[in-house]
Amino acid sequence: MSTVHKSPLRHVRYLALLFRTEFLFGGAERRRYFIRRLVDRVAVRLGLFAIPEYLFMARLALRYRQDRRHYLGLREWRYHRWFWAIERLQDSDNLRSWVVGRASSRPKIIVMGTGSIGDVLQITPVLRVMREMFPTAQIALLHRSLIAKKILRGNPNVDVIVQEADFYAFDQIKRSVETEGAVDLIVDVQSVTYRITYTVAPPEMRHPDIDRVITPEFLAKAEAARDFWRDAPTQKLDAQNKCAWSSIWRGRHFLDALGATGNLPIGRNSPLDFYIEDGADAILRRFPQGHVFVTVQNGVDADVMNWSRVTGQYPTKLLPLAIWREVVQLLSDKKLFVVQLGGKDDALIDGVSLDLRGATSLSEAAVLLRNAAAHVGTEGGLVHLSRAVGGKSVVLFGPTAVDFFGYPGNVNVQASDCTGCWRAKRDWFIYCPRGLAEAECMNAFQPEAIVEAIIKNVSEKHYIYQ
Repeated sequence: MSTVHKSPLRHVRYLALLFRTEFLFGGAERRRYFIRRLVDRVAVRLGLFAIPEYLFMARLALRYRQDRRHYLGLREWRYHRWFWAIERLQDSDNLRSWVVGRASSRPKIIVMGTGSIGDVLQITPVLRVMREMFPTAQIALLHRSLIAKKILRGNPNVDVIVQEADFYAFDQIKRSVETEGAVDLIVDVQSVTYRITYTVAPPEMRHPDIDRVITPEFLAKAEAARDFWRDAPTQKLDAQNKCAWSSIWRGRHFLDALGATGNLPIGRNSPLDFYIEDGADAILRRFPQGHVFVTVQNGVDADVMNWSRVTGQYPTKLLPLAIWREVVQLLSDKKLFVVQLGGKDDALIDGVSLDLRGATSLSEAAVLLRNAAAHVGTEGGLVHLSRAVGGKSVVLFGPTAVDFFGYPGNVNVQASDCTGCWRAKRDWFIYCPRGLAEAECMNAFQPEAIVEAIIKNVSEKHYIYQ
């Protein structure tokens, strides 16, 4: 196979693309998000975040001296780091009110996370267990993604959802809990290592319900598990110049890692949670009566698609379009109705019966995944959504490892012994870590084998939409 050359200007082109799509033509929300990300990254690299923080504290001090009877001013002075951390967050009014009556109110818990659709869904078992452990608690999710509210709409296990949170805000909020006791407990769910870490308020400041569950023994057991899972699941090239999943992580599942490092009853068989909105079932009326249908997706996160546009490289996680076309043709020959889901920027697969890229809400997509004979795609957001609503998927694995991301009950398919290069290098998602122009792991798939796995699943389910 041929090798690929990485342009030294790719980062400049990526920034220019984001400026055009996010700032110039992205609307007010996307424009604000772009500016914040840019400023945050520059400020972190230059170490400038301390300057506005000191100005914020000086403003509080001046306000406090002007009117010592101002109750809000007293609270802000008491929790100055907390207010500084949440001031920059979107929809933070509820968090601002959390410092009122700290000692007498319900326990207050914040769950932190990053990532996209699949990563938000992967946090739902943690939210569910937190609610079971602390049924009266106020639980907030702080997340970097702009889609978190849509995914968790209707979820009874979370009270407040704050989007656009960044790593600096995460760090400041943790410090405010450690030093000021602004909330009782921070549960940080890390989407790269799939470990959970806890930050607990000082004993004299935290709610007594926390001490009944989060005991020193509880924390010690979680810490011991984190020591075992301390290394991120990264891979290296072996002697044959192929990527192989690290032996420490082989046979492990990301839900097992979350459960162990958090000392929580979570494992690979734990369900994910998604609540479908009323009326979403109407999407089924668009299908012909008496047809068996399957859904397919050929897409990745928006950031990866931007890198693909800038570099001209096909994302390593995606099945080549030529193979997709053959798969769809074979499915059509077997009288299956093929529906393509995903984002509007996903590449169209020639021959699909119905193109719904960018044309469904998350709830409508969930209805289709729940009612389809099978969902077919590479490991990603819709596979996790299908799991959450009880659907079954035929998942094509390449850069991400079957052991770690494959759900029991799905048909998890791997075509090459070169697999699991997820995070072997920073740009693994767009450049094959071996330097190949085309990723061997995804190009090794045979259309007939994929269709065979799909047909077996269809015949087992015996589903016909009526």
